Amino acid sequence: MSSNRLPRRFALQRHEDTTGVSGVGLVAYGTVYPTGRTTLAWCCDEIPSVTVYDSPEQVIQIHGHGGSTDLVWIDEPVGAD
Repeated sequence: MSSNRLPRRFALQRHEDTTGVSGVGLVAYGTVYPTGRTTLAWCCDEIPSVTVYDSPEQVIQIHGHGGSTDLVWIDEPVGAD
């Protein structure tokens, strides 16, 4: 990956809370770095946390709850490969 690329931000939008833990609506913010590594920061007040994943696809695989959560990009891609 090129070092000319900038990190890209996203939000997790949950349509249905199948676990009853995080609620619905905007539940987390994240950043995808040029390496693909992805951070995710939860919006909940009870147990706020930030976690690192290998990719945004891994975030959806773990937290997508079978399609009830969407990754919504905040930023357009910036920089060239």
